[in-house]
Amino acid sequence: MDPQITAAIDAFREKLYKRSFLPLSKQQAVSAVDTPAKGPVWVSRVKFPAAHLEGLSRAVVDAVKGLGNGDEQFDIPHDLDIVGEWVGYRSGVSKAEPEPEICDEQKYDCLMRDVGSEVTILYVHGGAL
Repeated sequence: MDPQITAAIDAFREKLYKRSFLPLSKQQAVSAVDTPAKGPVWVSRVKFPAAHLEGLSRAVVDAVKGLGNGDEQFDIPHDLDIVGEWVGYRSGVSKAEPEPEICDEQKYDCLMRDVGSEVTILYVHGGAL
């Protein structure tokens, strides 16, 4: 192998191994902090209690299965509340405008007033973080 490439790889490894790594649980704790939105976006946080979720749970599972090829394996949690966010464009504010200090129901009402089309996007996120 080219000596310059070997030296570059060695230097990279030395920097990499000197880093202190955080346990995954600590990384998750940092990323799980709910920070207020700012700028031209409405965020209305919502929780759907597990006791009222049979239809919603089935819809989410069906959507996830519909995106796969049938070979996926996953456990379906039961008796868990579903938490999420309604997110939409917030008109008439600058990029630095802080999130208003109003309840999530009021944020949802404001979001719906700014809706420009009937399109809804389901964004499912998760994974290591």
